Amino acid sequence: MGLGKAVWVALRVLGVVVAAAGIGLGAWALHTILDIKIRGTVVLGVLFLEADKEILWRRFFDAAIGSQMRIWVAISGASFSFLAGIFLVLSMKIDRLKLTHYALIPLEFLSMFAMAAAFGASLSFAIKLDSACIRLDTSSSPDLSAFKTLCPLSKGYSIGNGTGGFLIAVTSLIALLTVCARSRAPESCSFEPTASGLGMGHGYEAVVPTMSRTTIPTIYDPLKPVPGTPRRPLREDEIGLVKKGAVMGVRDSIDGSQRRSMEAEISGPLGLQKPEVVKNIRAKRPWSEMPKREAVE
Repeated sequence: MGLGKAVWVALRVLGVVVAAAGIGLGAWALHTILDIKIRGTVVLGVLFLEADKEILWRRFFDAAIGSQMRIWVAISGASFSFLAGIFLVLSMKIDRLKLTHYALIPLEFLSMFAMAAAFGASLSFAIKLDSACIRLDTSSSPDLSAFKTLCPLSKGYSIGNGTGGFLIAVTSLIALLTVCARSRAPESCSFEPTASGLGMGHGYEAVVPTMSRTTIPTIYDPLKPVPGTPRRPLREDEIGLVKKGAVMGVRDSIDGSQRRSMEAEISGPLGLQKPEVVKNIRAKRPWSEMPKREAVE
């Protein structure tokens, strides 16, 4: 793995960790808001605070309860980025899960947009709650101190989501640049073997191919004489066969000479002659030239 790919994987893993932290902070904020919704009015009624302080706390409670939808949006975006980041990290390590650039780039940008939505929702939640967190008195009750922890929590929540969105945006940009560089790189169409493929290296000679055997093994023939031995005399049956073959050869030659002489006697336009000569040649018709029998009176 190269240095650039290692940095890429490290940024993705860090983005996954930040997204998981964002999910945890969102769950904590929702738990605190639910506690305010259930016990906030009861706590204010038991403490008997001053009118101006009670108004500030009620304003804070209303702002916190009215921000539940923003927190749910932030949790949803961080959850999608978390799952997509885990899948992308596994796809770089496992060949079965490896994605093509047609699926990699859209998934990267969807994760980036989801984390950006989480950052926007958490930032709006922090801005809305920041104006209500001013001049809140927590000295009268520990419950009010627990409720006020929502103020720093909202700020940390928005900062964490912003950091995660930045990391995922960087990884998405790196993925896009990598795909563009691969598409523009010229493909090698050369089929020439390299020196390493031929077994040649620095200071080493080429691999000498093995020589084929000069004598090819064949099936043993007991009738074939061993090379170097004298030729054995012919047997009686072999002598008769040789004479018969010679007589047949002479007969064939005689038949061939007779056939040529017969072809020479054939009349007709069988040779390469002029058309004027061939046209006047008439083939012999012995059946028409035979003497006719005289009619008997």
